[in-house]
Amino acid sequence: DGAVTAFNEWKPEIGRRYRIRAEIVGNRWTLSVDGRRLCEYTDLYPSAGGYASVYLYYPGKAVDNLRVYARGLAQRVPATALGDLCAQRGDLPAAAEQYRRVADGTGPMALRQEARYKEGLSQFSAGQSDQAFATWAGISREPWSWLVEMHRLDKDFDDQDHARVLREFPGLYARCDRATRDRSASRIARQIASLNAGFRTSGERTTLEAFIRMHDTVMTDTHIADSETANALVDLGRFDEVLRRFPNHPLQIRETLMRQGRYEDLLQRFSHMPDIAAEALRAMGRGSEIMERYKLGGYTWYWTLIDLDRLDEVLAMKPPDDIVLFIQGRLDELAAKGHTDALLALGRSDEVPEKDRAQAKFLIATGEHERALALYRHDIRSGFYVRAYCGLERWIHGDRAAAEELWLLDPAHELIQNAPYTMHYLFIPFIRELGGDREAIARMRARVEQEDRRWAHGQRPRYALRRLGGEIDDAEFLAQPYPGAAPSDLELCRAIAAERSGDRAAAVRAYHAYLSFPFGRRSAGYDPASQRFIRWRLAELAD
Repeated sequence: DGAVTAFNEWKPEIGRRYRIRAEIVGNRWTLSVDGRRLCEYTDLYPSAGGYASVYLYYPGKAVDNLRVYARGLAQRVPATALGDLCAQRGDLPAAAEQYRRVADGTGPMALRQEARYKEGLSQFSAGQSDQAFATWAGISREPWSWLVEMHRLDKDFDDQDHARVLREFPGLYARCDRATRDRSASRIARQIASLNAGFRTSGERTTLEAFIRMHDTVMTDTHIADSETANALVDLGRFDEVLRRFPNHPLQIRETLMRQGRYEDLLQRFSHMPDIAAEALRAMGRGSEIMERYKLGGYTWYWTLIDLDRLDEVLAMKPPDDIVLFIQGRLDELAAKGHTDALLALGRSDEVPEKDRAQAKFLIATGEHERALALYRHDIRSGFYVRAYCGLERWIHGDRAAAEELWLLDPAHELIQNAPYTMHYLFIPFIRELGGDREAIARMRARVEQEDRRWAHGQRPRYALRRLGGEIDDAEFLAQPYPGAAPSDLELCRAIAAERSGDRAAAVRAYHAYLSFPFGRRSAGYDPASQRFIRWRLAELAD
């Protein structure tokens, strides 16, 4: 079900041959390289079939002399075999009944304890936790008693009693054997992932950081929860720890360097990993190099084609593609499918499906921006867009201090925002300048020249601020690496530049020119915040 059950940081070296052996015997799985065991896992149930795959990632590797062996049928099976079969097929009531028969029998105590534990586990897995713990009351032998403790902590976690998990888990982990430690470590990994998901939307970090401390101090003899711990440290913005502690986790290192704007470091470290290198090139505005060097397909290739405005190629890969249809202005086609952005752009918000009415864009577009703020304020990816809109409303109505508080943006999350770059890098500095901070745009201009922001967002902010300051002309601005929205963005730059120079008529013309572009040629989705900014400026200029 996707859980990490064993992990080893060993890596093969290009140019060497290895003998790799994977073995499943009953409920025990092992992985060895050249006779050295790297991973071992003991499941609760014997393996009943399935499939195995040989999966090699990145170039420079090959497999030969592949051999598959299978043992014959067992001559004898344990008394729990029928229950195991039912459990593996998902028939939990039947499994519980079969285990109960064994547990109530006269077999060896060890067998009866196992059966009693599995009877309760079938009930627990079926959502009958009270019944399961009643069944487990008679468990006294290890490892089954340890597993019961583990499930009790699982329930405590689900019941939000995180303090008890933090208090009791270290003692349980210290008492367990290796197999039970690995199983419980896998549970903690899931709990860290769950808490991190909560942090990404709520901003609540205290409990997550407590679980990370527990991982670091208690689980020192296993790597099973390392990946989820590293993921959490990335989201918490504790980048130096990720780089220092998890150098052999390329995905987390990639994400750390991307969020720091260290794209050149990323290219240097991962030049041998095409997908990671391609992500860095795309972020830097060097998408054309991806097309020349890598034939990847997939996510990065798809978005690079959109960035380069090669929309017909996207449609050839993925017809019909909703984002491309939106960019091309084919809103009626999308609206017929209930596409939220298209319906909002067409002014048909009453037709937006009920399931999409909690989206931030819908709430803002329908005047419920305060509800959107309550829901999304702390979301590390979507929160800034909502805060930017609500901050704009507060500024317009005279509460500048409240606006500034909402516009605060953690640098650790700056480069992952689901918001047009113009909001943070262009509109807000300009608004501050209107409010008397005459250095606001100059500070942002200097910021995007720094090493960790020079390449950000495909260089779009840097091009916009250079055009705003008169450092480049219109032709140079339009020649930026990603041309799709450049013509409409140019009108924004012209409008703001005209306002700064006092040419109100030119500013009005440029704002209207921006609004004349189809929605999809301004951004890849409906953008009520930018529209609100422009309506406000037009109203101010009309006075």
